[in-house]
Amino acid sequence: MDKKIIEIFNRWADQYDNDIELAEKENDWLYQNYSKILKIIILKIKKYCSPKDKKIIIDIGAGTGNLLMMASKEGYSIIGVEPSAKMCSKIKNKGICCQIIRGDFLCLPFKFSTVDVIVSSYAWHHLSHQDKLKSIDVMQQILRTNGVIIIADLMFASQRSRQELISKLKQEKKMDLIADIESEHYGDIQMLEVEFRKRGFDFYSHRLTKLVWLIEAQLLTR
Repeated sequence: MDKKIIEIFNRWADQYDNDIELAEKENDWLYQNYSKILKIIILKIKKYCSPKDKKIIIDIGAGTGNLLMMASKEGYSIIGVEPSAKMCSKIKNKGICCQIIRGDFLCLPFKFSTVDVIVSSYAWHHLSHQDKLKSIDVMQQILRTNGVIIIADLMFASQRSRQELISKLKQEKKMDLIADIESEHYGDIQMLEVEFRKRGFDFYSHRLTKLVWLIEAQLLTR
C-alpha cells in the first residue's frame, strides 16, 4: 500500500475510533450505519462457517480492530492484516484475542489455498482500479476453492452512477464530499463483477447505504 496512506493512518490512529463514532452519530454519508454494516459482515461470515469450524478467516485493513472485536464476541478468532503500525498497536491495546500481521491487499503473507474467508471494511477504496484487480489475484491465490471474499466499502454501481451523484452534489454545493470522492478510488460494481467472474468467482453485490456496497465473491474454480 502507498506509504503516504500508511502515514495518514499512523497519524489518525489515536483519534480514529472517536471520529468514526461521531461521524456515525451525525449520519455522515461516508460512515452511515457503520456499526450495522460491520454486523452484516459478521452475519455473512456465519453463513459460511461457525466458530467451531476453525476456519482461517482474515480481515484486511483491520484498522483499530472494530470488526475483530465484534467477531471475537461471537466466538471467532480472525487474523487481522494491517499495514499501519499505530493501528496494530490500537488493536493490541483493546486486548482482542487475535493474531495481527503487518500486510495489505497486495502483500498477504499466506500460502497458496490456505484461507477460507477474507473480509474487509472501508479499506479497499484506497487502492486504484488497477491495484484492486491485482488484489483480487492475490486474494484468489490464498483462498481455498469455495472460499469467499466479503467486502463492505465505498463504491458505485457504475461510472454513470458516479457521475450522476457528483453532478447532484455540485448542485447541492456539497464540495467536501465531491473532493473526498475524487481523491479516493471508490469501486465500480459493474466492472468488478466482470473481473471477479473472469477469475472463477460467483459474485453477489448489495447496496447498503448511499455510498457503501457489500460484495460477496465465492471462488468456485481456478
